[in-house]
Amino acid sequence: MSEIMKKLPLISSPKKVVRIVGYVVYGFLALIVLGALAPSDDMPKVAAATEKDEDCIGDTEFCIQTEDVLMQTGYFKSANLLIVSGEARLEVEPSTAAYGDPENFKPLLYSAIERAPSCLGIEVVKLTVKLTDYDMEIRYPFSAASNHTEDSVGSSRIVQR
Repeated sequence: MSEIMKKLPLISSPKKVVRIVGYVVYGFLALIVLGALAPSDDMPKVAAATEKDEDCIGDTEFCIQTEDVLMQTGYFKSANLLIVSGEARLEVEPSTAAYGDPENFKPLLYSAIERAPSCLGIEVVKLTVKLTDYDMEIRYPFSAASNHTEDSVGSSRIVQR
């Protein structure tokens, strides 16, 4: 230990004041090194359960966010999303800008639902597009959203008003 003390110029000084300052300075340096090595609170959590809880938002908040995103596109007059017993029910009415072939904006609706966190427990998706004379309903399992197979595994029907 004495060899290390000899190599530290502030501590090995013959003057008492310089040695005291040396102890203070080296003490601060030691604290800085220890602080850099210690884990901080803003580091990502390791536990998967904690990550899942942090990523999860409430179904009401997700519904509001999704409705807002859809309305901001300008393609819809109205957008209403409700999650009930594992079923996401999205009902939209296209604006005049999007009116015409519903196939044009189906991918937009699919991607809006696809971003739902798994913690919401959505198993089935029901999309209803309200058109002038009829409603188009599309149902598909939520698992189809992750691999973009909504059209191939889903069912659709036209409902006259």
